[in-house]
Amino acid sequence: MSNKKKDTLQEKGILDSAPIGIQIIQGNKIKYINQSCLDYVSYTMEDVLGKDYHEFLNVIHPDDRDFINKQIEAKLKGIQKEGTHYQFRWIKKPKETIWFDVHSIPIQYEGKPADLIFIIDFTSRKTKEKELKYYAMAIEGSRDLIAAIDKEYKYIFANGTFLEYHQLERDQVIGNSAKKVLGEEVFQNVIKSRVDKCFEGEALSYEMTRDYPDLGKRNLEVNYYPINDEKGKCFFVLATIRDITSLKRAEKKLEDIEREFQHLIESSPYSIILLDQQANIIDINAKFTEVFGYSKEETVGQNFFSLKAVPVDKLDLLKERFSRYMKGEELEPIEIKAYSKSGETVYTDPRVSIITIGGKKILQISIKDITEKKKANLSLKESENRYKEAFNRSNFFKDLLAHDIANTFNSIALSLHLIKKKLEPHELLKSIQEYVDLIKSQIDKGSRLINNIWKLNEIESTTKDLVITNVVEVLNDVVKKNPFFLQSNVLIDIVNTLEEPFIMAGPFLADAFENLIINGIQHNNSKNKEIEIKIYSEQIDK
Repeated sequence: MSNKKKDTLQEKGILDSAPIGIQIIQGNKIKYINQSCLDYVSYTMEDVLGKDYHEFLNVIHPDDRDFINKQIEAKLKGIQKEGTHYQFRWIKKPKETIWFDVHSIPIQYEGKPADLIFIIDFTSRKTKEKELKYYAMAIEGSRDLIAAIDKEYKYIFANGTFLEYHQLERDQVIGNSAKKVLGEEVFQNVIKSRVDKCFEGEALSYEMTRDYPDLGKRNLEVNYYPINDEKGKCFFVLATIRDITSLKRAEKKLEDIEREFQHLIESSPYSIILLDQQANIIDINAKFTEVFGYSKEETVGQNFFSLKAVPVDKLDLLKERFSRYMKGEELEPIEIKAYSKSGETVYTDPRVSIITIGGKKILQISIKDITEKKKANLSLKESENRYKEAFNRSNFFKDLLAHDIANTFNSIALSLHLIKKKLEPHELLKSIQEYVDLIKSQIDKGSRLINNIWKLNEIESTTKDLVITNVVEVLNDVVKKNPFFLQSNVLIDIVNTLEEPFIMAGPFLADAFENLIINGIQHNNSKNKEIEIKIYSEQIDK
């Protein structure tokens, strides 16, 4: 460009008022820059004019910096004779990047090589291109089948999943009619009427089944959307097709499980009630209706705690336990006195569990009717009390009889003692001594019998704890303290084979040992009686 031409342009203000950025670089200096270019980069004329362009390379994106420098140098040194077109990024602020579209032309300015640069800010277009690229990537990578059909029922777009399902190449779909791609029957019976409605502005959704070459029969959810132009008229239809075969199978499986679960509930011998997280009744079974008298129509949707079956005095306790169950706590079961619709008392043993149906937590209460058992227990308790009363009366008479007999024995023993004293100086005593001793032994035997009756009565009426007891000490104590053993012509030998002769025993162990030794002596006909008591341990197989 000549000097004269340049001056003419400047005089006319064409360069300064141009809507695009214009600058001239010569000898590394910025010789000219217009206002549009300054506006792009947010600099003033004083900041830029006459400055070395290298000072501004640091605000060019690092990935573009070396390329821009080489472009300018090639023009200034005359290496690059032709104009070039390129794009680069200018960093306006730390987080703001501007895209510039550049046409760079080598010229002669004031008789020297220079670089005339025309700059257009196309950031918004670049951003849209980037967004469109991402949209295209998202559509292409989607597992949904996505395609677009024009008014002539021809495909103008189809993503990879669509092609994969139909086992077709892109050129076998794009530009071809839906009738050719999908077949006459599917086009006429399924596609055409719905596409026509969509071109009239109506979005459609439906489900269908279709056989695919490699996948077999698939369940599909199809959506048609009208895509309008700037005038609001539909110029193509976007179809998104989702394979819901797995979902359908899962739904059927869930239906089967729910049906089986419902069957188990209805056939249960217990009353069952299902509650949501607000304690509202979801369902009850036939047994609940049978026991409590409430129908499904009366209960479903109602709050459990509003039922008359729930005892008022236990309302706060049951609400608190419901809250804890819903938090996942495990609680000990309790028996509840409930009421039927008619007001009859129903004793119950409810068991609670948390189940999940359709992703929702549900409280299941299985209620065992224990009314008959409770009544039987009450009846048994009454019988037990009657028997205890009769037992206590019999004990009273038993004690009274034993007391009277004991007094009689004492009187006989005293009389015998007095007779013996009076007859001691006479020879008569010797002749009747045998009979006196016999009477005394019988009195002693009767006294022991009465004593045993009292002890047995004490065992029946009281419960004694077992304690650690030394068997050897108990036996030695029995032998030493019983005068009968000392007076009788008996040798009692206690043989202990244990280092620690300890057992768990009650308070009547000594009495048991005493009776065993007496029986051993009485049933021993030897003149010189010997009783050997051996203490040892023995393993007994169970």
